[in-house]
Amino acid sequence: MQEKRLELIQLIITRVANNSFLLKGWSLTVSTAIVGIASKSEGIAGDYFMLSPVILFWYLDSYYLSQERAFRKLYEKAITEQATNYSLDNREFLNGTLSILSTAKSRTVLPFYLAQILFIYFGFIS
Repeated sequence: MQEKRLELIQLIITRVANNSFLLKGWSLTVSTAIVGIASKSEGIAGDYFMLSPVILFWYLDSYYLSQERAFRKLYEKAITEQATNYSLDNREFLNGTLSILSTAKSRTVLPFYLAQILFIYFGFIS
């Protein structure tokens, strides 16, 4: 039974990591499309509104990455303990360094989305 639980946790980690990867791809595509469309148009209202898709993708990516990290901690805990409770609840790990805000500021996420925001800002807004 413990092996099935570990297998389920591994599948969840894989699925969440894949979602995070896909979000990065979509975010880059949307950023490029925003600059491409905006460079051919004049007088688009709400210049800063163009940053909202990137900020939304940034939040979602941070959410998935924090979930992935929490499930990795759950996996480590499941390996070391003799489980009588086969719960997949990872909420006990979603605080501190694994919170969404701290994940959004991490060295793997912040530069990626900050570069996109600067790309849109200097490519369109300024």
